[in-house]
Amino acid sequence: MCRIVCHESDTMKQMWSMMLALIMTVPLPADTYYVERNTYAGQESTLVTYIQGHNYRFDGPGSITIFNAERQTTWSLDRSRRQYMELSHRPAPLFTLAKWIVKPRDSGKTVHIYYETADTGERKDFFGYTASHVITRERTVAEPGACALSHEIETDGWYINAPGMRSLRGRITVTRDPPCRDQVIRHGEPASPGFAVALVRGSLKQEVLELSSAPLDPNLFEVPADYKRTEPPSTSWVQDFHSQWRMLQRAVETWFE
Repeated sequence: MCRIVCHESDTMKQMWSMMLALIMTVPLPADTYYVERNTYAGQESTLVTYIQGHNYRFDGPGSITIFNAERQTTWSLDRSRRQYMELSHRPAPLFTLAKWIVKPRDSGKTVHIYYETADTGERKDFFGYTASHVITRERTVAEPGACALSHEIETDGWYINAPGMRSLRGRITVTRDPPCRDQVIRHGEPASPGFAVALVRGSLKQEVLELSSAPLDPNLFEVPADYKRTEPPSTSWVQDFHSQWRMLQRAVETWFE
């Protein structure tokens, strides 16, 4: 069961922290706009992404998320209701302390991770760029009793190298309590073949339908004037404190188990 760092609100905080950290640490590129179709287990969705400097905007089915770097603000927009919420997170000092205090559990087992990259030599034109067909594999071999599980991930993709072009795709890893630690030995390095315009990974298929580096309108990263503000549901400060305190107690307990 997840007790310290794996519950819904904290997972969302991790997601936003990772996204903002990624955006704020990369060099300023050209403006980027792309439309991506994602198909997973037969379910299809379309996501439109706008990036300008350190600002970003995601237009998904029925909702829009905007991060404005100058204002240091994230908004969530409801298209059907023409409403928006300003997303903010209260400081959680006890939660942060709990993450530092919690004692990792060493499995005493070894996990080997093998990285393989194969350029098929095939080339194809996408949006005026020449794309390379690259197949990457990440194979994890875990000893019995290890925290990690043995598995293999194969990604079959077409990639372009466009100056200034970037994607905000990424993985979100959720840590469970108590943290479990293996001895990890990596063989090779993860591949960075470029900007993926099409890829297949297991049951997931991603296709870029439109792609542009033309200048974007700065108003895309502001809330439209006809949207009304609503307040997000929140817990009281007392509830937050008790929740953080329970996490801290649990972190201390891991040293006596």
